[in-house]
Amino acid sequence: MRRAAQSTEMPWSIDQSIHVDKVSMDELKLIFGQAEKRLDDTVRQGESIASKTMSMITLMSGLLIGLSGYIISVWKSPSFLTNKDLVGIFGCLYILGILIYVVRNLMTYKYAVAGSKPEKLINGNYFSEDIRRDKMLLLMYLNEIENYNWRIKHNENLNHRRWHRYRISIFFILGFPFFLVLLYSVLKWIHRGE
Repeated sequence: MRRAAQSTEMPWSIDQSIHVDKVSMDELKLIFGQAEKRLDDTVRQGESIASKTMSMITLMSGLLIGLSGYIISVWKSPSFLTNKDLVGIFGCLYILGILIYVVRNLMTYKYAVAGSKPEKLINGNYFSEDIRRDKMLLLMYLNEIENYNWRIKHNENLNHRRWHRYRISIFFILGFPFFLVLLYSVLKWIHRGE
């Protein structure tokens, strides 16, 4: 399943009014090199998000195992649940919900990486008789620069969504102790009224 939504805006392209005779190969190589570095950076950022997400999953798994063990050890009978039993059960459900949400951050995302397949580079457009042979490499660089720009935007969009999901998860993990205290207080108040 592909998670990345296609952008509805038109992809950026190099201004057609630029005359190819006025562009040097050194300039194109510099632009291409910078685009390649930026693209690699977006891929590394995606790896960083995955690493941080794995750390969070490890923490949540430990919490879930600890809470489950606590519930099993204190549960006396299924007919009589104490406030602590209910807090433990709801705590497990809370962590499990966050865990399912966070795991989505590790699902397969289709990142665009540096380099193009030969089938994209070798096609009829590049070997047309209308194109001067001495400008072929220059035109290939221009095309790759446009492609790299699309890839960079694509990866940045993925990273933005993944960082957003990570931040929300952090918020809910930090709110977990407050959730437990609030739940225990509410349950105590409810049972006091009985």
